[in-house]
Amino acid sequence: WQRGSNENRNGMLRRYLPKGGRITPDMADELQAIVNEINNRPMRLLGYQTPAEAYQQELLNLPHQPQCCTSI
Repeated sequence: WQRGSNENRNGMLRRYLPKGGRITPDMADELQAIVNEINNRPMRLLGYQTPAEAYQQELLNLPHQPQCCTSI
């Protein structure tokens, strides 16, 4: 199942960035626009939520752990 998800994402990216194309530092704005568009596209796997919405929902469902991810 992971392979299929990976190939699906690769296919989405290929719509914007052809295989073998170069990615350069001056493309940062264009790349951010691509990321935003992909993360705001509803997915059947997520119950037609966008990945951004699903991620936000997961964050809200995490148990509160005051010591988590902090350094002393």
